[in-house]
Amino acid sequence: GVVNKDVGFIQFGGGFPQSVPLGKKVTLNIEEPKKGVTKAEIDAAMQTVVENNVFNSTGGDLVEAVEGCLRTVTRDVVAE
Repeated sequence: GVVNKDVGFIQFGGGFPQSVPLGKKVTLNIEEPKKGVTKAEIDAAMQTVVENNVFNSTGGDLVEAVEGCLRTVTRDVVAE
């Protein structure tokens, strides 16, 4: 059947030595984000990730928050 699901994502970029290469972006998907999340909360979360170098990556550090979005995805499951 058809399933609607809320998904959030935040996108980060690189551009300095020891970081993700300039122009490359890293997207983190968030399953079932908090209902009613505000832009300020998303911005604060992205800034925390960058400032605290939360994720280890062989591709380098995340150095800037680029974008945060919420979207609803509709999936039509035809077989399980």
